[in-house]
Parts: sequence; C-alpha cells; structure tokens
Amino acid sequence: MFNFEKTLETILYISEKSQDLYKILKIIYFSDIIHLKKFGRFITEDNYIAMENGPVPSGAYDIIKMVRDNFPFNQDYKDAVSASLKVTNRTSIQPKRKFNEKVLSKSEIAAIDQSIKENIGLTFNELKNKSHDFAHKNADVNGLISVKDIVEMIGDKDLSDYYNSYSRTVVV
Repeated sequence: MFNFEKTLETILYISEKSQDLYKILKIIYFSDIIHLKKFGRFITEDNYIAMENGPVPSGAYDIIKMVRDNFPFNQDYKDAVSASLKVTNRTSIQPKRKFNEKVLSKSEIAAIDQSIKENIGLTFNELKNKSHDFAHKNADVNGLISVKDIVEMIGDKDLSDYYNSYSRTVVV
C-alpha cells in the first residue's frame, strides 16, 4: 500500500541533493529496488508505471504534480505537500523544509544514499537507459510494472516465491 508520508520524506531527502524531477523519480525507483533486494520490501510502496522515459513512481509523481499543476491527487495531503515542496520551471523540485529523519529508517536512508551515489551523476540518457530494465520492458507502455518482474529481475529466489503467491492491488 502506497505510503504517502515516506514518499514525501524521500522526495525531500533526495531534493536536498538534486532538484531535478527526473533524477528524483529515478533515484526513488532504484532506492526501492535496493531496499527490496536487501530487506524484502519497497521503501515507498509506490506503484511504478512504465513511461516512455522509464519507470515512474506513480504516487511520488502525483505528489509533485499537486504542487506543480494543482493536481487533485488527494486533498487530505495538499497542505502537507504545499508546506514541503516548491516546483519551479516545471522540473525543479525545491524543499521548503528539511526531511523528517524519524519517518525513514536507517536501512531506508542507506538505500536512498546508495541510489543517490550511483545515480546522481548520470545524465538523462544514462538514467533512461539504466531504468529501461527487465521489469520496464515487460510492462505495457503507460502500464503498471509488475512487482513480480522487479523481483525476478533482482534474482532473489525466496522473494520470487513469495511474490508469485502475492497479488499486488493498485489503489487509486
């Protein structure tokens, strides 16, 4: 189930290092994969959509669109998002506050830090190519990326067995 609070804090944490929307969304994707591989679960519990330029965490993108486009994602979150983020030039995400370190665990921050280290210096095209992975390629364009495909991609037999018996529900 999508975790709004962890996702918002993840965006804030990453935006302290990079304000580029595309990089933030890709760093979230790779952070979730790193954490899934090490600890058996995503950080944000977001659903990933196979967009033309790579996987996009749907809920994280909706949070950004709330500020940027006045997107009516969830009005219960509007005040928290408006008090936390500012978007300029449609793709520059600026934190209005420091992230709340009590929301993210040490393992989650470590996974995000690893993803930042591995991805922050990559160009748009390098990130695009890197994120066009097995799971992305197996999904329909603009369709949901299967968690089973992500698990299969990371090659963890125990997780694969678990997710083969698990049906992920998309909550809108």
